Order: sequence, then C-alpha cells, then structure tokens
Amino acid sequence: GEGMQNKTPMETQEYGNHYLELLKCMEEALAGEHILFSNLMDRIPDRIYFKDINSRFIKINKALADILNLKHPDEAIGKRDHDFYSKAEADMFFANEQEILRTGCPIINKEEMISCSDGTYRWSTTTKVPLYDPAGECLGIMGISRDITQRKKAEIALREERDKAQHYLDIAGSIIVALDIEGHITLINKKGCEVLGCKEDDAIGRNWFNDFLPAGSRAGVAIKLQQLISGDTENAEFYENPIIASTGEERIIAWYNTIMHDERGEIFAVLSSGIDITDRKQAEEKLAAERERLSVTLRSIGDGVITTDT
Repeated sequence: GEGMQNKTPMETQEYGNHYLELLKCMEEALAGEHILFSNLMDRIPDRIYFKDINSRFIKINKALADILNLKHPDEAIGKRDHDFYSKAEADMFFANEQEILRTGCPIINKEEMISCSDGTYRWSTTTKVPLYDPAGECLGIMGISRDITQRKKAEIALREERDKAQHYLDIAGSIIVALDIEGHITLINKKGCEVLGCKEDDAIGRNWFNDFLPAGSRAGVAIKLQQLISGDTENAEFYENPIIASTGEERIIAWYNTIMHDERGEIFAVLSSGIDITDRKQAEEKLAAERERLSVTLRSIGDGVITTDT
C-alpha cells in the first residue's frame, strides 16, 4: 500500500516476514480451533452431524460413526442416509430435512426408532435445526440425536407389566379400587367400572366420596379411611358400605382394605377389593323378616305348638 512506498528493501522484507508469521499464527489458531471442535464433538456421547442442503453429510462425530459402523467419521462425508439406512427410513429423514430447509422450522426432541448396521433397532430423540451464513443464506442442517433405547425398553417392559396386571384385575370378579390419601381414584378395574357405570378414564382422578357414595355414608367411610391410614387396621381393614351404582340404586359392598407404601415407607394409597353383597343382604333381611313374622304368629296362637326333628 502507500505506507510501503517509503520503506527500505530491508524494512519491506521484515514487514513481509512479519506478515507471513502472523498468517501462520492465524492458520495454526484456526487449526487448533478445528481440532478442539472435533475433539469436543467426539467426546460428546450424543450423535452430532452436519448436512448440506442436499442432505449429504459434511461432518459427523465418533458416536454417529460407531452407529453407522464406520472406522472414522470422515468416511461419512459426501454420503447420505440412503447409504446407511433402509429406504423407508432414509426417505423419512430426507423429507423431514427438506421441510426444515423450506420452512426454517426446526424439529425438537422427536422420538425415532432407527435400524442399526447389526440388524438391531435403537430409539433416539432427535433435534434438527437449519444453519445459516452471516448473509442469511441457508447452508444445511445440524442434527443431534440422543440414544434413549434403555429408557424405551424400560417403558415398554413397564407398560407390558402394567397391561398384564390390568388384565388380571379386569378378569377378577371383585371391584378393585385404589384411592390416594385424599380419596381420589388412581386405579379401578373393569368390574368397578361396570358397577359404577363409567369408563376407566372418566373415573381416574374423581373423588370417591363425593361422586360415588351416598351423602349419608360419606362421613363414616372417610373416618374408616383415616383410621386405616393412621394404622388402626383392626377397625378399618374390613368394612361394609353402600355405593351409588350406574342404575342410580345403592349397592352394599363388602370391602377388604389395605394400605400401600412407597420406597420411603410413606403411605401413598389405599387399595380396596370389594364384593357386592346387596342380594345376600336383602335375602338375609327377608329371611329375618319371615322369622319374625313366624315368631309373632306362633306367639299369637292359643293352642300349644311343638316342632320336632325327623
């Protein structure tokens, strides 16, 4: 430039050497940042990748290279998902990414089940966002996938156990209800729903005392519940009380009640198994009435009456 015109050849040479040294330092700094970035990516257990606007890999980290069965992450450069996944999966990934590029709207924590090179399947939560240069031009996609396979397996196993337990509850001939310590329904089986005349989803969360007991018996049942929670199981473990059935009539239920503890030993629910004894109660009351009428009749007869066995 103009500042160089008045310098001696030696000064010019020194300036040139200084410029080259500065340029070398900048290149080394950029190379160092690139190494630091690569090391950081490879140390993160999540799968990280960058793609261009055609969904071709620009860079991936070691975690994704391991899943793709690659010896080095650079082996993925220039390739697409169709080189590693089934056509259906790769088509889905490509469609999602092109939609992101078109709209600019990211995908956040989407659960996906993908196939691996060894023939197994793994679950992931995936986030994909568009990348832009300083001028606002879209450069491609950045994606991060976190493996949640163990969590999904645990969820599936838990759901299967819950479904199995629910099946056993549903084929039981007894009403089975679980209440939290405030009296809200947390579990109910098929028999209970039939008697109450509501679906399981409609019953869960409702207050047992306010919605399914006659007004005259609510206070007594609440006292029994508190006795059970406080440890007085002798008076509350077995109890009979009426409920309001789907027909609107009151049915007498004989309950066996037990408390449930969490891992800290604290009471969090009361589990009750009930049998409808209304018909038996009515039969007993009818028999008692017949006996009373017979007794009155016998007492009113003037003649002597004797009964004998065979």
